[in-house]
Amino acid sequence: METGRDGKPWPILRLNENQVTAAAGGRRELIMSRLKLGILGSGYLGGIIADAWKNGYLDEYELVGIAGRSEEKTKALAERAGCRPCADVDELLALKPDYIAEAASVAAVKGMAVKALSAGTSIIVLSIGAFADQDFYSGHPLEHGFIEDTRDVPVLCGSVFGEFLNNYASPVGTGSKNSWTEEYKYELLCTEYGEGTEKIIEAFRKAYPDKNTADILFMDTDMRRNALAFARQRAEFSQAGVYNFLFTLESPFNGGTVPWHNAEIPYVFHNAEYLEPSFIPGITPAVQDIVSGAWVNFAKTGSPNGSGIPQWDAFGGEENRTMVFDRECRLETDHDKELLELCPARKVDFSKLMGSKK
Repeated sequence: METGRDGKPWPILRLNENQVTAAAGGRRELIMSRLKLGILGSGYLGGIIADAWKNGYLDEYELVGIAGRSEEKTKALAERAGCRPCADVDELLALKPDYIAEAASVAAVKGMAVKALSAGTSIIVLSIGAFADQDFYSGHPLEHGFIEDTRDVPVLCGSVFGEFLNNYASPVGTGSKNSWTEEYKYELLCTEYGEGTEKIIEAFRKAYPDKNTADILFMDTDMRRNALAFARQRAEFSQAGVYNFLFTLESPFNGGTVPWHNAEIPYVFHNAEYLEPSFIPGITPAVQDIVSGAWVNFAKTGSPNGSGIPQWDAFGGEENRTMVFDRECRLETDHDKELLELCPARKVDFSKLMGSKK
């Protein structure tokens, strides 16, 4: 069997017309060919992908070509990677890549997506802003339903407790939230929620008995609602498994900060220890083992369950299950349903985030 640059055999990904079955001495061996990869974009991000391939991280692929707007940069990057420089997408598609990794721009996605897919080439998109354009992409599943070909595909989805409303980014109150008196917290909550404050506090304490009621001010509800709606509709469409999560682990940063948008990512990639302001001795390592382990299991098998992972049952039916990642990782069922019903939608004023001014 052929090997990659690290001396290890190429992984077997799929059986296709490029594979040859050979018989020798009563034994059958599969001689595999690698998937062809093209890169659209010869800038910084394109260089990261090309270098990853050159350094042996993508040995299941053969990099066949790179296309970019700058002829000079494209030629230099292609020479560095040892592949063909292409003048445009058409020339790249002529190499018949199985995949094109887009690392160029929103405009590049719009210009090549239909052409590539029509040619039978799958695309990996980094400039996902293209899909916010309804004239280009009108496939939001909550509005248009799911594609039939995805019925057997499991899904892992979720959100983060604070998202863009976290107390570091959102200028509410004075000083650290964990130093506020109960009277001051109540005053701020009444300003935000008015007559509904008492019921919201009661529902919050049921959902999160170990958290500070000040966190209500920094709690995202919009992305949480959207994640639940997506999971619910997906579970009705597919029996392949939908796994919903909510990352709620507070950081010690700035006297105590609820998790912000993408706060779970260092835990997914198991490098949270490098985010020193958020590191919690004895907690961070344990939580990242569970989070990263669940993601790896899901990538391998389509289920996050495995050794060391709390039992994570799929979403669906009458039970809206959510894996809550916190100091204690646990599976909850509709734990925040009442709270979400009581809390009004809150729009994020991005002009005020991080202390910026209009």
